Amino acid sequence: MPMSEENREALAERNRQRARGCKKCGAIFGLEVVDGSKCDGLPGINYRLCLNCGHAQPLTKRARKERLR
Repeated sequence: MPMSEENREALAERNRQRARGCKKCGAIFGLEVVDGSKCDGLPGINYRLCLNCGHAQPLTKRARKERLR
C-alpha cells in the first residue's frame, strides 16, 4: 500500500528535525555552533555543541565523489 502524501510530509519533517537535533540526547533546541577551542576540540573547526548534554559534533562537509570516465 503506497504512502499518502500526508504521511510522506510528516516523515520528511521528522527526518529534518532529527538531522537538526543533538545526536546524543535528541534535543532540537539548545544547540550552538562554536569554535573547537571553546569545546576541547580542534581550533579552526566549527562544532555543534548541545547545551543540554554537552555533546560536541564537528561540522564538516563530505568530499566530492569522483566520477569514473
